[in-house]
Formats: sequence, structure tokens, C-alpha cells
Amino acid sequence: MDKLKFILSNDDYKVKYLYFIEECREDIEKNRFESCFPLSTKDTIDSDMTTLMNRHKGINLLDGWVPDSVLWMFDEFNNQIIGSVSICHRLTDNLKFRGGHIAYYIKPSQRNKGY
Repeated sequence: MDKLKFILSNDDYKVKYLYFIEECREDIEKNRFESCFPLSTKDTIDSDMTTLMNRHKGINLLDGWVPDSVLWMFDEFNNQIIGSVSICHRLTDNLKFRGGHIAYYIKPSQRNKGY
């Protein structure tokens, strides 16, 4: 775990993100996390990265959404994204009631390892 770092979502790691999503797609859909972390494909990755970077800057947000930063939990030792964290920059009444500032996701193969 000493080789873990958090990376603000960006184009430099989009191939790693595609591998992450490939492994996690079914689980993310089942647990309804797709609003936090896009289920990118090779065809959508570029627009999804733009959307994530815009969400961080508060640009083109959906109605009722607040700016948020999506950080990837990157394991440098194994050279892979093991999870993702979304941090809302502020709270709406809805987020105060159900949601909060932080949503996180650890891919199934990395769960129960202290992350």
C-alpha cells in the first residue's frame, strides 16, 4: 500500500481507466455508481475525460450537480487503478440528506485489503 497515490482524472491515465472500468463495469452498474464514475469505452473515453475535467472546474454541470473532483487511486507497484474517489466541492440540500462530500469505489479484486 506504500505505492498508492491519488491522481486527478486526466488524459494521461485514460488507458488505465479503461482497464479499470472493463473489470468493474458490471459491479459499478449493480451498485449504481455510474453517476460518479463514467462507464467509459474506447469510443467514449475522450468525452468522458472532458466531462470529468469539466466537473472539477464546475463547467457544464447537470442541473442540481455541484463541482466535484474525481481522483483515481493508483497502485504504482502494480501499475493499475484500484479505485476511484469523488469529492464534492460543496453540498446541496439533497447531498446533505443523502450523499455527502465523498463517494468512493474499490474494484472487487482489491477489496478487503485495507483500502
